[in-house]
Amino acid sequence: MIEVMVAMSVVLLGSISTIGLITQSKVISYSERDRARAHQIVMKEMEKVRRQLFSQVAPATEVTLWDNKTPDDPTDDTVGTLEMHMRTLGGVTLAKLPEAPQAVSVEVSLTWSPRGSMSGRKFTERLVTYIAP
Repeated sequence: MIEVMVAMSVVLLGSISTIGLITQSKVISYSERDRARAHQIVMKEMEKVRRQLFSQVAPATEVTLWDNKTPDDPTDDTVGTLEMHMRTLGGVTLAKLPEAPQAVSVEVSLTWSPRGSMSGRKFTERLVTYIAP
């Protein structure tokens, strides 16, 4: 009887550990999915900047990282704030296009708060490049 109880305890402990690992891997998977989508959005914006050759300095905008395809409840989508900053190589932030040709750094960042068990945390995906005239 004691051997059966010990065996059941071992099986129960193994089952609980496995369920915990599966739950944790699901949370990490969702987090990485959001990070990958954020990286896609940031790369897309960076490519726009490169193609437009300083044609605009965009204010912060809200973008959807992950649309859960539920039109009845738009609050279940993962949204973030996309920002772009252009700076001179000396670190001065440019509010408009530079008048004289000069090299600048362009930083595009996307900040979001995931849904679910990690909803209290903030994540940021940032990409910086240097562009010379």
